[in-house]
Amino acid sequence: MAENIENNSGFGLPEVTMKPLAEATPKPPVQRTPRRPQKKSNTPLIIGLFLGALVIVAAIWWYMNKKKTDDLVADTDMVEDVIDDTTDDEAEEITYDADALIDETAEEVSTIEERVATTSSTTSYRKRGRIGNVTSRTGRAYIIVGSFIDVDLANDYGKKLARRGVNTKIISPEGDNKFFRLSVADYGSIAAAARNLNRLKATYGDNLWVIKH
Repeated sequence: MAENIENNSGFGLPEVTMKPLAEATPKPPVQRTPRRPQKKSNTPLIIGLFLGALVIVAAIWWYMNKKKTDDLVADTDMVEDVIDDTTDDEAEEITYDADALIDETAEEVSTIEERVATTSSTTSYRKRGRIGNVTSRTGRAYIIVGSFIDVDLANDYGKKLARRGVNTKIISPEGDNKFFRLSVADYGSIAAAARNLNRLKATYGDNLWVIKH
């Protein structure tokens, strides 16, 4: 009976084997990335500064225009005061003086115009150059300014220079030469002509040359 009691000590339940619980492995702490502070936009500040500058410029413009208007009004008032203070006699005297001054100026202008006309006429006459002709050899050295196939062309250029007071000479063709040459100066020798060539180039250009004829 004792055996029965021992065998039935489990109350008919299956035998359970007890195992110790395994130690829980601790989880590593979660690292959180700190949030960066958000940058504030500068747009409102820029807009505010722009609007402030615009207001200042507008105020300065308004002040300057107001000052000009005030000055103009003050000058107008001053002129009106002067006009009001001027008597009829003074006004007549001022008008008379102005008319007299205009008459005197007109006379002076007329005199000056007459003098200018006279001087211009005399000057034009004195500066008028002459055109000569060389039809045969002279043995002189001529400085030539142009060579022309027609005598009329040479004569036209000579007249143009004559209006500037330049004396010229037209050298007629001779031998194999068929051109009329226009001279602006002539000398007794080639050497003398060569010495004056550069001086004349300053007036007539570089297309000058010397011939002995």
